[in-house]
Amino acid sequence: MNTIFVFVTPLVYALFLLHIVRVSLYEIYLLQLKEYRWDRLYAHIHNTLSGRKIVFNPLVFIKWIVFVLSLVLLETTGALFWIFIVLIVYLMESSVFVRRGTHALVVPKLTSRSIVVIILTSLIMLFLFILTEGNMIIKVQFFDRLLPLVILFSIAATAIPSIIYKMIMVIVAKRKIKSNPGLTTIGITGSYGKTSTKEFLYQLLEKDFKVLKTIGSQNTEIGVAQTVVRNLKSNDFFIVEMGAYKKGEIAAICRIVNPKVGIITGVNIQHLELFGSLENIMKAKFELILSIQKGGVIIFNYDNKLVRQMVEWTKKRRPDLKMIFCITNKSKVLELRKKEWETVLATNQVIQPHFLSFDMEFKNKTRTVHTNLSGVQNIPNILLASGASLYLGLSFDRIVGLIRSIKSADKTMKIISQEKKMTVIDDTFNANPDGVTAALDYMKIYKGKKILVMTPLIELGEESRKVHNEFGRKAGKICDKIILTNNNFYSDINEGIKETGKKKLEIKVETDPNILVNILKKDYDPKGIILFEGKEASKALELFDFPDKIL
Repeated sequence: MNTIFVFVTPLVYALFLLHIVRVSLYEIYLLQLKEYRWDRLYAHIHNTLSGRKIVFNPLVFIKWIVFVLSLVLLETTGALFWIFIVLIVYLMESSVFVRRGTHALVVPKLTSRSIVVIILTSLIMLFLFILTEGNMIIKVQFFDRLLPLVILFSIAATAIPSIIYKMIMVIVAKRKIKSNPGLTTIGITGSYGKTSTKEFLYQLLEKDFKVLKTIGSQNTEIGVAQTVVRNLKSNDFFIVEMGAYKKGEIAAICRIVNPKVGIITGVNIQHLELFGSLENIMKAKFELILSIQKGGVIIFNYDNKLVRQMVEWTKKRRPDLKMIFCITNKSKVLELRKKEWETVLATNQVIQPHFLSFDMEFKNKTRTVHTNLSGVQNIPNILLASGASLYLGLSFDRIVGLIRSIKSADKTMKIISQEKKMTVIDDTFNANPDGVTAALDYMKIYKGKKILVMTPLIELGEESRKVHNEFGRKAGKICDKIILTNNNFYSDINEGIKETGKKKLEIKVETDPNILVNILKKDYDPKGIILFEGKEASKALELFDFPDKIL
């Protein structure tokens, strides 16, 4: 019996250590992905299949049963029996991990906070394990169950210095903004289109002015403050993308940058789970309008129904603001012009695989605009950037000339193509309901095979199933193959596809990016298109050796 213990015990410890490492890295990665926010973590667990598996995983349930039974029956059945039971459970867990391949080991991005959390979690677990006396098999199971609490404690502990750091950065950023009286800040918010509009506006202004912009998706209070502290110099304009997951967060950003110009890109149910209602989403975005300097300007995407409602709020609560309306609906523009409001209108849209064009009207001028962008969803963003540029001093003709050379934001309807092979679209930056719908419409242009690689959307709350069902109905009419990167809302998408009656369409779930890429390589069609939609889809795109030319 002693010989068996000598052989089995190290194996159990090794599997236990593997479990500790894997779970620690994954849970820290997940919380980092959710920006260490408990509300976003709850939404993930509540609203997604992968999130529910964290709590309701069958193996977790089995482990709890084994732990409780071993506590009660250890003395009567003997330690050897339970050490083999625990060994079997860990072998089951390891086999699942091995079957899922190398991508199953998820590692957080190494930042100062994630490194501290990893070290603190490791030290706490090691310290407690050494100090705790008792039967080895009970200790292993106890600390297996204790691990999530230790990780949460470590993250909560690191929140204190993070909060202090944030407060300091915000104070310094405010002072730096005030010390630049010649600076004009442009705030951009909305449920979608923020990053593209920011990038387009930056490209229109940068050739004639000194312009600073927030980088990537740094659209939170701390992200904006860091940009100001590290990068603001003697700039003419500061373009600030403003994101939020609850009311008050956009107002906090505005208190730092004191915007004179505001842009509302559009409102939809993105992050509905966190806000609780569409009205709360609208109120959060309206914080930008309330914060605009007296006599400033606000530029609206008037195509969006909810934005039109916010226009009515603006008339009542901020009558001092100048308003500019960007629109593609010619019938609605007549209503605006009757009231002598300034409008930027797009008509005669031509959407082709590698470019789009339209006629842009402002006051009494009309010019034909050509771009190398893809997708009709870019037009409202171009109009918004143009409207802001007109207010900030660029001439209409200058703007029309500059639009020809603007490029899409990274990972946002980015065309990746190679001669004699399929067109590949990278739209993995940040999927939202309107963006996915527009991307699917864009796929209609192509005559060959149409393949959608999609990460199901999250944080849509009670609208999640309905939205994914609509995706299925739309994609079912357009696509030849759909590959989902996880199981979330698979049944809703599949049900929507069935409603179209398209029996030949192939839909599958593939979580391994390597296998996914191998599937795609069998579907080359020179006239076709592969659309990568959502952040998880980017993992497969990174492995895809097909693209070598970006248009």
